[in-house]
Amino acid sequence: MPTNTAANAPEYKTFENKNISEKGIIIGDWKITTRKDRIFNSEEIDKTLDEIKIPQLPEMFFGYNHITIENTTTGSKWTCNSIDAIRQVQINLKENENWIKVAVADKWNASRNKEEEEKKKIQRPYDWTFSTDIRGRIENGEAVVTKEQIDMRKLMRRDPILFFDQVILFEDELADNGIATLDAKIRVMPTGAFVLLRFFLRIENVLFRVNETRIYLEFDKGYMLSEYLSREQPFDDFKKVYYFLL
Repeated sequence: MPTNTAANAPEYKTFENKNISEKGIIIGDWKITTRKDRIFNSEEIDKTLDEIKIPQLPEMFFGYNHITIENTTTGSKWTCNSIDAIRQVQINLKENENWIKVAVADKWNASRNKEEEEKKKIQRPYDWTFSTDIRGRIENGEAVVTKEQIDMRKLMRRDPILFFDQVILFEDELADNGIATLDAKIRVMPTGAFVLLRFFLRIENVLFRVNETRIYLEFDKGYMLSEYLSREQPFDDFKKVYYFLL
């Protein structure tokens, strides 16, 4: 476990465990871990489907991947992973429930024949776009509402990057009708750490959707700040902007 120093940075240690595809950094009272492993096999997929009660998982489901931030003194922890993300996908949708998603599904099914449409109505009583508003899970701590915001000026400073990683949690091409991806990026600076957790959805000729969770930790404070943002735009509106820019 190498020990490193950087200008204006407390002593820190990076680590890596290739046996379980984990690596990370320990700095002060904080331990940050990322894992980038293989996709689930059929047995693991079946077990997850049975546990979560969802008809289908994304094509590329990295069920072991995660980013975890832990305070080694208090034991408090924040983590984001693929399983928790899928738990946030809506299932058992009823007719006319969540009209945006229903409208998308109808338009998607319109490209299939009638028999296939009826089949999908039975087999897909869930949000088939895998849209998730995952914000991470807290252990041994609590979330409270605050007016304090992430100071973006601090994030724009050119501080040394002590550790960086990007973790893909899942990806699906939605039967060639677009793409749905969930990934997380983390960078660690001498004074803190920043996580960007992003779900991106593109349905061809229908819409774009982005759900983002931003986590900011300053090492000299005993808490993390979390901000969530969701944006959605019809596909045609995006094309108009794009053509205008051209």
